[in-house]
Amino acid sequence: VRERTVQAIKQDRLSLRYPALAAFLLGLFDEVADSVIETARAKVKHFLIVEKVPYSQNDYLTETLNRLRSEELKDSILVAFGIDENSCLDESSGAMSICTAKQIIDAIFDKNRKKSVEQHVAEDMAHVLEAYGKVVFKRFIDTVPMYCREMLLNYPGMVRKKLLQVSDDFLDRLVVESKESQRRHKELQNKIKDLEEGIKALKGLSIGTEINF
Repeated sequence: VRERTVQAIKQDRLSLRYPALAAFLLGLFDEVADSVIETARAKVKHFLIVEKVPYSQNDYLTETLNRLRSEELKDSILVAFGIDENSCLDESSGAMSICTAKQIIDAIFDKNRKKSVEQHVAEDMAHVLEAYGKVVFKRFIDTVPMYCREMLLNYPGMVRKKLLQVSDDFLDRLVVESKESQRRHKELQNKIKDLEEGIKALKGLSIGTEINF
């Protein structure tokens, strides 16, 4: 927005004619843009500070946590049974006896029971952090763009408020033509004067034919 505003002002012909006014407008828009950016930055910073205290009532947290807690056990069982995505499609795969299946399942759960308390706690903490991180990320990608959108919508109103605070006397001091513009304006006035005198002279001629202008 800042770049487009600056470009629009510089491309306007009035900026060449009234450089002081153009400089004032550029400074005003720049000031408002800085204010908008600072407000958005403060809101994002506050959001991050609030997120330092874990809290969520989102069911996605519980669903993700439960999935992570059971995912390792599920993967171990599938690997032990030699099951993958293609296994379900292969009807020729041999059937496994109940005793063999029980022995494999017992071995998997026995391995899980042999884990230390520290291992269980570490795994659970990792699952909690990963699950909560996904919830926070979802909130972040929803909330931050909303802050940006709010700032963009407020931008024109903030500029209008700043302009309304400018006094007429101050504007009169800004609306001063540049020397180049004054020179060009004087040249055009002289050309107009010469043309008017030429037309007046032609009208005064009497050549037998009426000349209408």
